[in-house]
Amino acid sequence: MLAYGISAFLKERMMECSDAYTTHVCGNCGLFAQRMKKRDSKPYPTTNDLYFCPLPECRNSNISKVAIPYAFKLMCQEMMSMGIAPRIRIKKDKFTETTLGN
Repeated sequence: MLAYGISAFLKERMMECSDAYTTHVCGNCGLFAQRMKKRDSKPYPTTNDLYFCPLPECRNSNISKVAIPYAFKLMCQEMMSMGIAPRIRIKKDKFTETTLGN
């Protein structure tokens, strides 16, 4: 009985009640995407911003917006500072594709 609802409980505690954070991830390599700086861009992220992958071989890859816990983002950045590059794999959401088509 405990294992039945633990995934929903963890999602609620880590994302909805705590520190949900949206970021952009490269669909090819799984690294965090960077915001493209323009002359007229604001110092904070806006909805019109463009994102790109920092790796040269992924420059034209698909960038996806994902929601992750802020603590996970910090852990990934700390691992990157130590030379470990964690990757985030992106799966296409079958429900999003059908709802956007209608």
